[in-house]
Amino acid sequence: MNTALTQMATDYHDHWDGPPWPFFPIIPLLVIGTIIFFASRRWRGGRYDAAGTVRDLYARGEISADEMRQRLDALKANKR
Repeated sequence: MNTALTQMATDYHDHWDGPPWPFFPIIPLLVIGTIIFFASRRWRGGRYDAAGTVRDLYARGEISADEMRQRLDALKANKR
């Protein structure tokens, strides 16, 4: 019985050669690519779009059309 368990354990460990070579470099590349993708989206999306916010407020009915025009005009006047 003891030799059978030893043989099974030896057979199990003898067949492990590590991760398959062609796929091993892909995992770190996927992790790095995912980090770069989300970081770049955050950097691009970090700009504040005030005009879009004013339009959203109007679309939700929180401000009137006159107030929307006034706010957009004020944004255009203060644009750098």
